[in-house]
Amino acid sequence: MTRNDDPTSFENSNSMENARASPPSILEQYQNPYFLHPLDSTSLVFISNLLTESNYNSWSQAMKIELTVKNKLGFINVEIPHPSGELLSSWIICNGVVTAWILNSLSKEISTSINFSNSVQEIWVDPQERYQCKNRPRVFQLRHEISNLIQNQDSVTAYYTKLKMLWNELISYRPSCSCGKYTCGSVKNLQTYFQTEYVMAFLMGLNDSSASIRSQLLLMEPEPSINRAFSLVLQEIDQKAFSSSPGIAMSLSKSPTTAVESINSNGHVVGICSLPGISSNQWILDSGASTHICYNKALFTSLRPIKPTTVSLPNQS
Repeated sequence: MTRNDDPTSFENSNSMENARASPPSILEQYQNPYFLHPLDSTSLVFISNLLTESNYNSWSQAMKIELTVKNKLGFINVEIPHPSGELLSSWIICNGVVTAWILNSLSKEISTSINFSNSVQEIWVDPQERYQCKNRPRVFQLRHEISNLIQNQDSVTAYYTKLKMLWNELISYRPSCSCGKYTCGSVKNLQTYFQTEYVMAFLMGLNDSSASIRSQLLLMEPEPSINRAFSLVLQEIDQKAFSSSPGIAMSLSKSPTTAVESINSNGHVVGICSLPGISSNQWILDSGASTHICYNKALFTSLRPIKPTTVSLPNQS
């Protein structure tokens, strides 16, 4: 039997041809930097805040995110150089599309002054060289605003939002790492440092009414993230507001039954307990606890034994 008569050889040949003829999967398409979706037109506008003379860092960061999503970041950071051969036509098309996306994100004044080039990388560098050099005065201004920002009459949410806007712009001025992808160890340490400063700035601006939760956050291990710190402060304020609402605080003059358990205006059961060292007419309420404890057996109308259980305190002890 000759090779051509071998059925196994014939089947293998057909399978290889079918494999070559099968279209690439969706994942393979999006992994290819030369792939353009039908909606990736030259009229796309990625960001609403167009580039001006004063917002280069936030603009460039937003553009990098969008280009990363489109798998086109390599066209501006020279990871995809000018090719030759069969990839040249695809590179020219993608280079033109990315160029249009960048020009669409510029203000009219800047767009007319950009030096047009055959390379999108050169167009990207043009505003970078002109406007990124103005970062030092802006960094000084941002740090000054952050250091003077206090909660005052604002809610914690409004105060946190103001701080977050200033801080996000400040960290956009941080130096780039050598790997260019912010994945190396030195950048991780830098991010941890910035996160600590972020939390410190947030805590420093809080009103004195949050001094208790501020002290707890400063002693917390591991250090809380900024979102975790904000969440805990907000919970503390909500808890204080709830405890000071009319109809919540109970005194010893009430009957034993209502002194241990009361129902608020919303129909929720509220547990009440007293702690040693606190005045007999002062009570601690925690509506978020799963089980409520009272140290004085005399306040109960009836008692029954329970299985031994572990009690967890708010400080995780």
